[in-house]
Amino acid sequence: MGMTFYIDGGCPFCRWGSRLFQRALGLQRQSDIRFSSTDPAMHQLMREKNSWILRTSSGELHFGFDAITYAVAQSPHRWLRWLAPLMRLRPVQRIGQAIYELITVSRPLLSKLVPASA
Repeated sequence: MGMTFYIDGGCPFCRWGSRLFQRALGLQRQSDIRFSSTDPAMHQLMREKNSWILRTSSGELHFGFDAITYAVAQSPHRWLRWLAPLMRLRPVQRIGQAIYELITVSRPLLSKLVPASA
């Protein structure tokens, strides 16, 4: 696999959102979604950073909005990849990270809004 997303498997919103994100970017064939609880080191790091983790094939780690930016840049859809350079701009990174953190603290509420099968 090219990328591995580590998420909180106990969070319905995280499970639902990561699958939606993976499909929207067309990354199903080149990425894997794993629960952080399957890897103690990743689980500890996820808790420390309060963020999902994207691990590249070379072992590089990305967190929060930076992980989203990296994944967008890897999309096989050219019409999406053009967004990545814009997402790397410092003001966009700050705003994107702030939104990411707002979503992170809202996970309990958001989990109630996703399909029960998530």
